[in-house]
Amino acid sequence: MPSKGGNPEEIVLGAIPPNTRFLSFPRSDGLGPSRWPPSSQRSGLVRIDGRLNYFLPLPLNDKTPVSWRLKVGAKVAEMMGKADADDYCLAGWPEGYEFFMHVTSKLDGTKRGDPYLYGSPHTAKFRSANEFIPHAYWLMTTTTLDKSECACRYCGGIKLQSDVNQAVLGAPARLTAQSRPPKSSLSPEKPAKTRPVSSSNSSVAPPYTSRSRNTARIREPKIVFPLDKRKEPPMDLYTSRNRYTELHEGRDFRDGEIVIIRLPHPIKSAEGVLIEFWPSWVADIEYRKHITRDIEGASFSVKEELFLVTKPLCAEEAIVKVPTSSVIPHRAWLISKELQTRLLQVRLPRDFKTSVSIPIFDPNDCMGKLLSTITFDLVAPYFALAVQTAAHMDIYWSPMYCIDAGSGPRSSGTLYQGLWWGTERIWLHDLARLTISHLELVSHDRLRNLLPVMEGSETRTLFMRIHQVAVVERVTPDGMVPVCQVSGPIFCTLRDPHFENRPGNVMSPEESLAFEALKTAEGNHFPLPRPPAGFKFVPVTFDNQEVTLELGQLAGRYYPKLFFNSCLDMFWIRDNSPQWYQSIAAMAGFTLGRHSAPDIQFLKWKRSEAAELSRKAARQDVMTEWGKIHKK
Repeated sequence: MPSKGGNPEEIVLGAIPPNTRFLSFPRSDGLGPSRWPPSSQRSGLVRIDGRLNYFLPLPLNDKTPVSWRLKVGAKVAEMMGKADADDYCLAGWPEGYEFFMHVTSKLDGTKRGDPYLYGSPHTAKFRSANEFIPHAYWLMTTTTLDKSECACRYCGGIKLQSDVNQAVLGAPARLTAQSRPPKSSLSPEKPAKTRPVSSSNSSVAPPYTSRSRNTARIREPKIVFPLDKRKEPPMDLYTSRNRYTELHEGRDFRDGEIVIIRLPHPIKSAEGVLIEFWPSWVADIEYRKHITRDIEGASFSVKEELFLVTKPLCAEEAIVKVPTSSVIPHRAWLISKELQTRLLQVRLPRDFKTSVSIPIFDPNDCMGKLLSTITFDLVAPYFALAVQTAAHMDIYWSPMYCIDAGSGPRSSGTLYQGLWWGTERIWLHDLARLTISHLELVSHDRLRNLLPVMEGSETRTLFMRIHQVAVVERVTPDGMVPVCQVSGPIFCTLRDPHFENRPGNVMSPEESLAFEALKTAEGNHFPLPRPPAGFKFVPVTFDNQEVTLELGQLAGRYYPKLFFNSCLDMFWIRDNSPQWYQSIAAMAGFTLGRHSAPDIQFLKWKRSEAAELSRKAARQDVMTEWGKIHKK
């Protein structure tokens, strides 16, 4: 579609509405400059017969790209099932894509500009935002980059964009010559047009009549949006959006996990004791851009920050958005003795037996603003209930997304894409921490050809790159019991000779040359996270050897940046709480994984069932503990 009005050669900045949320592409099929217009037509004006014909690259903040980004972002957010989809905008183009204005002119000097998005290997260019929307959704959600999953006209081989608009985007069907209904027999018909007869041909040509179709073309929608998140994908579906996104981006916190958020507005008692943190569910993520202008206002810089959308436990349906710098894993937090003592001094409300939450946060504000009626004594019982509920979640596990039943190469059980492991979410191809040590592994009488213990590796975390998650049936005196098994290669950590420690830091988070080489060897699809600062990952198993472990030998997720979390004062923790320090160090890969592991005991096939049981047990715990102190 040509640009309307103005000079197509002029760069005009577009305005993005305030409070816009941004979608970033987690992956790309872009091929870069090889798929862009030729550089000879981008470096200057190309005049053909005195007319303009060249390609002008447009920046992200130009009016036309902004218009595309807003339209595509809103529709893709809707297709992904996000609330308030109209508030979304693309943060940028997929890697390897570039936006150009094709500037042409007539002999009379009239100029025309046609915007195109270049970079895809499946088409020369996307000619409109509607053409790009299905492809953008595919890039946001695919785990395989298999173009057969894409519903755009180029990947799907669809002739007309109007068919894509109707099937995928929900646009009304456009009446075309092929889809018009047949005329009524009562309506007058125009005489058929005939071709002129050539005088050189003695035979008479038959009259030429345009062929009509008596039935309208009807195409069923290729994909129905938004996807219903409440339904588990069928067994043969291996396209979970979150798995690819969370692994590829190396997110510290994942959808559905229970984390600890630092409240933007702490709740203070009369004695000065603070409720500064709160257990919360992770609901979603959003990107926010902060624009900073210089003193003269002549230039500006844009900084993008990742926020977590969370739902605090026992706080009704409140939504609190916090930057990731204000979030820590559930097991990395420890409630202070001072706060415990002050909580027990508060009497439980009369309706505590039947109530599960109270309104704490302003429903008109999503940034953690407290209601004006909130006091420490009012909130304290429900804060204790939230803390205890999160603790009970650490005894349950649930498999996620069945992908195969009974055909695994190492197990006759059912295969899954991941696990709910206590409060954490562990995916297939994750790098997980183990409770066993390097020494215990090499001492096993059935394992051969393993890297021997060296350089103190027996004192640090052992890791598994999970290649299979299976649930198998085990015969016990009580009957058949489902058991979780994970399989994959094992890694330990050794000192990295290329590491340089920076003065003033507990450890430097800089990546090493050895880490870069390992990332290349592993491939770019699901790269390993960075190793613990000062160390490098080294394979313990060789020649594609994999180890199968069961329930109690999986410690949980690995958090490579935990030591640098601003919510944790690691110097104070090291000097005042050695056990807490050791637990955090285990989660960051510096000590044995067993120092921080959930007490997993029970399987619940539905995590919602585990949450409900945790709430009931937590309420009973709180009432029992309070009953010992506040006896009638």
